[in-house]
Amino acid sequence: TGLGATTPPLVAFQLAPVGANLNTVPVVRIGGASATVQSASAVPGSAGIYQIRAVVPANAVSTDQLVVVVVGGVESAGVVITVQ
Repeated sequence: TGLGATTPPLVAFQLAPVGANLNTVPVVRIGGASATVQSASAVPGSAGIYQIRAVVPANAVSTDQLVVVVVGGVESAGVVITVQ
């Protein structure tokens, strides 16, 4: 569930520990271009919340851009960010 397995593994009905990194790095696309993913993990002390840190591609156009995450071939619903 969520974004997939982590190391260390998440335990049902417990909050995420520090350093629960995703085993499979997701693909992040910003405006259709692949972004460099710096980290992807469960948020420590939370349940069901993940944080992905990605770098906006240098050639991204300064405007509103659609961001999608792909894990295991499944694409998320998109969100829009403003690139400046």
